[in-house]
Amino acid sequence: MEHNSKIPVLLVEDNPVNQRVAMMMLQKLGFQPDFAGNGQQALKMVKEKALLESSPYKVVFLDIFLPDIDGSEVCRRIRAELPLKYQPFIVALTADESQENLKHYIEDGMDAILIKPLKMNELQEVIDIFQKKILILRAQSEEIDWRNTGEVLHLPTLQKWQEMLGGKDAFRNVVSIYIKDARLLFEGIERGVAEDNWKLVHRNAHTLKSTSANLGALGLASVLEEVELIAYENLTGDFPRSVTDLICQARDCLNKVLQELETYIQ
Repeated sequence: MEHNSKIPVLLVEDNPVNQRVAMMMLQKLGFQPDFAGNGQQALKMVKEKALLESSPYKVVFLDIFLPDIDGSEVCRRIRAELPLKYQPFIVALTADESQENLKHYIEDGMDAILIKPLKMNELQEVIDIFQKKILILRAQSEEIDWRNTGEVLHLPTLQKWQEMLGGKDAFRNVVSIYIKDARLLFEGIERGVAEDNWKLVHRNAHTLKSTSANLGALGLASVLEEVELIAYENLTGDFPRSVTDLICQARDCLNKVLQELETYIQ
């Protein structure tokens, strides 16, 4: 695992005191974070670092209440506008402990949430989650563009998850949850398209894309990434684009993924 000082990190925080405290805590853990004081600056930095330098931020600590656009919108735009391979691990920073709002932050695309005032042990726990996720994603990136080989699932990724969870029984439980959630999320995508509810399509496509990618179903994740992008464009633009063909393609991919997962855990 690479040293924390080599991991590109962005801290997005407008309050000078909170910014200083978070900076010191991250530096104590070995990180050398960049800083943005508002949402627009954060979006610009994330995009430029990913697309111009080809060295994307791996972790973004994102304050929810920013002076221009809120952290949830920043997160939604990062998820919608950046290719999957450039997506950072996004941690929401908030003093709001409302369970309803915390749920929305995850639905908006956050990977984790830290409640202010920040605590070093909780910050370390979030970093540990990020590091474990990197182990899985690294297994996916080591193969040679297998998205285009017709492979439905990346078996080394499934094996990594099984090892990390401590055996097939625990992994079977994770897969069972994924299968149930995937069907519900896809139903939400189809319902959103039928009702012209692009916010619902965008949210469900993003969530299903992320969980599918984590389990090694990158072919499905790639199609859902396109659905998510078009949903965002239809949500914010004046000229809606059709997703009919993509939905059919995604449904076919999902059915194959679910079939192979059910076979794998038997």
